[in-house]
Amino acid sequence: VSTYRGDVAKVNASGDKGRIDYFICAYGRYGFDYINGDTRVLEPLRKMDGEFKSISWTQAIEDMARALMDDANAGIITAGNLLNEDYLTIKRLADEAGIKNIDCTVSVYADEASLLGPEVDLNDADCLVVVGLNPSQWERVHASLDAALRRAKARGAKLVVINSSETKLQEVADVAINAQEVDTLAALSRALKEQGETLPKGMNIPDVTVTEEVKKVAEIMVNASNPVLVSSPLFFEASTNVAMIKGSALSVPIEANAKGAFLMGIKGDGKGYREMATDGMKILYVIGDVPMKRPSGVDFLIVQNSHMTELAKEADLVIPSTTFFEASGTVVDY
Repeated sequence: VSTYRGDVAKVNASGDKGRIDYFICAYGRYGFDYINGDTRVLEPLRKMDGEFKSISWTQAIEDMARALMDDANAGIITAGNLLNEDYLTIKRLADEAGIKNIDCTVSVYADEASLLGPEVDLNDADCLVVVGLNPSQWERVHASLDAALRRAKARGAKLVVINSSETKLQEVADVAINAQEVDTLAALSRALKEQGETLPKGMNIPDVTVTEEVKKVAEIMVNASNPVLVSSPLFFEASTNVAMIKGSALSVPIEANAKGAFLMGIKGDGKGYREMATDGMKILYVIGDVPMKRPSGVDFLIVQNSHMTELAKEADLVIPSTTFFEASGTVVDY
């Protein structure tokens, strides 16, 4: 990141001899103007008589500490795209304050089993079955995964897309099936059995119809030496059932460091995200871009974000944070 007079001026992303592995998406290279946008939060803000007033960091920290001391009625919610170092700091804060109500947005769509499974190297796969995901460099959704899948296809790997909706990735797929994911995976398990694959002991496959498209996918997987099912966490269990017959399964979460949130221990013994985001907390500390409104019954809402979001506008105390261009640390990828 190159700066000029303290502001980001350029993001240098080119790699050795132009290798695509070392490039980042256009948003990462040119989307840095939002850093100094009109909604940027640069100092602590306390709501007084319905309006935000600037306060010192000392006052802000004292107000936070005083509020969070009510550990039984306090809760912490984080987004799933923070750095591992941030999560460790948040976990330590919760432990020191005795706060049991701590959770991450990741818990809405994934669990520990789907995120902390065996590691899978996509570069070694000769068949990739994408389930319930719509990666797109153009829509800035799982852009790096989209690039990795297209590179795998270019080097000769077979590509299959299973999604209830049409996706841009299926334009380059060898087989694309637009149908319900769980039903299709069940049919794929049956097709693999019919083509001679051995089922694990005790596995029962439902009596489902096997279409010609599913038979094609099964044939591709049978002929592959290392097939990988790349799945949304929502369909990871069903994908794992197929992988138990042939191949391996990988869960790809929505947020950039969902796996890191679990590994760093952002999950307490008290109330979870859904419960805290609706009601029941007197004190709530929300960190990052969390999709929620101010819950009813909250007496004191603290929001920490780089910009004045809709939730921050409803807060009693707003704490600034850095953008990803201004921070350094680590994440755990899929």
